[in-house]
Amino acid sequence: MRRFFLTVAALNVACGGAEANKDPLSPCSGLEVEIMDTAIAPPAHVAALVRVTTCEGEALGAPLAAADFELLEDERPISAYEAPRAILPAARQTAERTAVLLDLSGSIVRSGIKPAMLEGARSLSAALAGDRHQVALYGFDGRPDLVPLQAFTAEPDELESALALTAQTSIVDDSTNLHGAVVNALRVMDQEVRLDERDGETEAHGSVVVFTDGVDQAGRVDRRTMREVIEDSRHSVFAIGVGPEVDEERLNELGTAGAVKAEPDEIVAAFERVSAQIAGRAQSYYIVSYCSPARAGQRSVTIEVTSKDQRGEVTLPYSAEGFGAGCAPENAPLR
Repeated sequence: MRRFFLTVAALNVACGGAEANKDPLSPCSGLEVEIMDTAIAPPAHVAALVRVTTCEGEALGAPLAAADFELLEDERPISAYEAPRAILPAARQTAERTAVLLDLSGSIVRSGIKPAMLEGARSLSAALAGDRHQVALYGFDGRPDLVPLQAFTAEPDELESALALTAQTSIVDDSTNLHGAVVNALRVMDQEVRLDERDGETEAHGSVVVFTDGVDQAGRVDRRTMREVIEDSRHSVFAIGVGPEVDEERLNELGTAGAVKAEPDEIVAAFERVSAQIAGRAQSYYIVSYCSPARAGQRSVTIEVTSKDQRGEVTLPYSAEGFGAGCAPENAPLR
C-alpha cells in the first residue's frame, strides 16, 4: 500500500476559483484535493482515497457526484468508455487527533494574553472532541519537553478540567522552545496515529495547532530542522500568532496547513476558525477507482474535481507494468 498525505505546502495540489480569497488561513480560492491512500494492482486497478474540501479545509456542504470528477492519464483526458471508473464515498472508518500546543512562556502571562488563549483552546476542544476525534493539550516554554496538560481524550469535561488547572499555573521558564515543541508534538502524533491504524481498517489523521506570541528563543532545535520535520510529516500543522514579535513569514512557514496572525481580541475567533477547518477536513473522503488502459511503463493520473465555480486537482504517479484485461473498477483493493 502506498500512502500519500502531505501538508498543503508540499502536496501537488492546484486550486482555482472565481476570485482571490484573502483569508490568511487559505492559500487559494478553489478546492483542495488530497490523496490519503492508494492501491495500484493487477489486472489494471488504479485507486485512491481522496479528501476534497474547500481551500479553507471546510466540507463542501453537499456530496460530490461522479460527474464532478474528471480523470486525465499522462495529462490527457480519458473516456469512461476506455477506462471504466467508480467514484464512491469512502466507507472506511476514520479517526482524527488534534494536539493543541499552548505557549506558557513569561510573555504570555505578563501580557495578559493567557486567559484569551485558554478560552480559544476551550472553544476548539468543545468543537472537536467527540466520536472519532480526540484532543490533547500540551504547554511549552523554554524547557526541552512538552508540558502534558491533558492526554488525548474525546471527553470535553476532561479537557475543561485541564484548562481550568492550567489557568492557575505560574511561570516556570520565561523562554520559548517553539521549534522543539512542534517537533516533539509531531513525534507524539506519529505514535498515536500508528496506534489508531494498527487494525488496518482505520484511516487516521493528526493535526497540531500551535499558539504563540513570538519566535523561538531557547534555540534547542534550529529552524531548519523544524521545517524539515514539518515537511516530512503526514500531519497538518496550524499556527496562531499574536503580538508584535510574531513574524508573518515565519508563522506561515510554521503553519503549513493554515496560519493566522491575530490581534488579542481576535484570539478566540482564530481558534474557532482553525477548529472549523480541522472538522471540515474529516468529512470529505471519496474512493476514486478506475481501470487504466495502460499496459506498461511509468504513468500518472490526475484527478480533477469541480464543484460549482471551484476546482482542484492532484496527480498520482504509478507503474502500469503487468497490467492487462479483466479489470472492474468496483473491485479495487481499497475501501
